[in-house]
Amino acid sequence: MSEDYFEMDLADLRMTFSGVSDQSLIDVYSVNWGDLEATVDMLSHLELLWIFRVLDIDLVCAVTVVMHH
Repeated sequence: MSEDYFEMDLADLRMTFSGVSDQSLIDVYSVNWGDLEATVDMLSHLELLWIFRVLDIDLVCAVTVVMHH
């Protein structure tokens, strides 16, 4: 992976996940071997789990409701 791709991907991640620290973005990007799509998917799932936790929503109930609609 070239440095140019890394910088472009990091810029995209910063725009999409503005509340996440650069180090966290870099860590998740690295765990996903520089795969931008996998990184966005992982961060989106983590963001959703955080929202459920903040709102104190029962995750099992929320998934059940989503699956039935």
